Amino acid sequence: MAEPDQRGDTGNDSGRDHGGDGGDGGNLARSVGTVGGLTLISRLLGYVRDIFMAVFIGAGPVGDAFTFALTLPNSFRQIFAEGAFNAAFVPTYTELQTREGKAAAARFAGQVMTLLLVILLPLSGLILWQMPAVIGFLSQGYDPAGQRFALAVLFSRLMFGYLTLISLMALCTAILNANGRFAPGPGVQIGYNVILIAALVLAVPVVGYPAHVLSVGVLGAGVFQFGLTWLLASLLVGITVVPRLPRLDRRLRGMMLLMGPGVASAAGLQISSLLNRALASDIVGAQSQLYFAERLYFLPLALIGIAFGVVILPTLSRALARGDDAGAGQTIHDGLSLAGFVAIPASVALLVMPREIIATLFQYGRFDAAASAQAGWILMALSIGLLPVILQRVLYPVFFARKDTLTPMLVTLAGVGVQVALAVTLFPVIGVFGLGLSIAIAAWLQAFAAAWLTGARGFWRPDAALMAQLARVCIAAAVMGAGLWLLRGLSAEIFVSGAAWQRVPIMAGLVLAGLTIYILMSIVMNAVPPSAIAALRRLGRRSG
Repeated sequence: MAEPDQRGDTGNDSGRDHGGDGGDGGNLARSVGTVGGLTLISRLLGYVRDIFMAVFIGAGPVGDAFTFALTLPNSFRQIFAEGAFNAAFVPTYTELQTREGKAAAARFAGQVMTLLLVILLPLSGLILWQMPAVIGFLSQGYDPAGQRFALAVLFSRLMFGYLTLISLMALCTAILNANGRFAPGPGVQIGYNVILIAALVLAVPVVGYPAHVLSVGVLGAGVFQFGLTWLLASLLVGITVVPRLPRLDRRLRGMMLLMGPGVASAAGLQISSLLNRALASDIVGAQSQLYFAERLYFLPLALIGIAFGVVILPTLSRALARGDDAGAGQTIHDGLSLAGFVAIPASVALLVMPREIIATLFQYGRFDAAASAQAGWILMALSIGLLPVILQRVLYPVFFARKDTLTPMLVTLAGVGVQVALAVTLFPVIGVFGLGLSIAIAAWLQAFAAAWLTGARGFWRPDAALMAQLARVCIAAAVMGAGLWLLRGLSAEIFVSGAAWQRVPIMAGLVLAGLTIYILMSIVMNAVPPSAIAALRRLGRRSG
């Protein structure tokens, strides 16, 4: 039975990461800062992990098999255990806890846990049984009698149990978030990366077989993540979640219906991702190169996307609930202004020196200069689509706040269709670069569609001030890009054949130079968003 600890309502509240309800912007800002800071630490540790993976495993047949196997449970996780689940569970759980108390909310959480187990355990068993057929379907470039195929089946079977564990962790994390405890989610992810780094550094030198060790390590990290979040939900919130017999009442049915569009969108995106990897399987090493390029592409997406997910949707929802259309419009304006200010220079930097960034982070051991060059081309193509994906994170909440999950789903699925068609068309002509380019083109089409629908339905339209500010940002970023391109040319050979101790300080200098140029140009051209200036002034008053 999922019984609450009643002290959760009245106990000491110190250390709580309040999301707030809009009444205290300081609490909300602190929560965003906490999540963003922990996510950044986790991502940095993730790159340390990837560096060790590049050293020990590289970009050959074993690397292809491992990176493909790693993406398989994560693809299902993103369908069942992330955005779609949270968007449906958190509002239902919060409403129930507010109206009927923690005991009723705990019972509901126990029913949802049972529902997850009933769905995921048979699904996992079926996929484990039919794993050779799954790998054969998704990676048709693998020879069924070859090493890559056999290793992909083995690694996938070792890791696939992670899906159930991480889905249960998502349930516990959602309960923590619903009660204003935002730190445990990204904090536990830090533990995941630490476990895998420890496996590579401590176990591999003793037993060898780095990909085998990591596969077992992923499953062990999943046990750690679920166990710790389950314990934290009990200690911090006062709710111990255990499976309960589900009742298909109005609330549970409503939650399942709310998940529908989100699951469909996530499934479409994952099908697109798996298709890209299936196409890349025709070229030895291409799947690993695609993986490492995507890791860099997803860093700004993860950091900025999480911040917008925390701030924009609840802010819009509160404004609309008050009938404050002007406030909602200002939120969208500020969000797009900030998104452009961060995403445009990030896109330019990735576009101008993709190979150099890849070489600095991953060109060690078995990941050689040729692999860096290929991954750099993929990253260059992906960088074109960075800005529109971040803009979607601002525009989609405009619909979510109005309880419209259907429109974002339709836009997403249309984009997936375009991406798949382009990938199939471009890959035979220009190789893996075509996969990255198809993702970027589809992202722009989705962003334009979301922006057009936002205006066509009368929700919001950009004004001249926003467009002028973004134009100034583009000019500042272009000057930064030109400076980086010139400076990069002075040290290009080092990133091809130089040692790590040479590449790292030069890349640090390039990053510092680019940041300096962009900030100075933004100040000179008055391109800094007014909301960012106001936040800096408030920070200055507090520190003073």
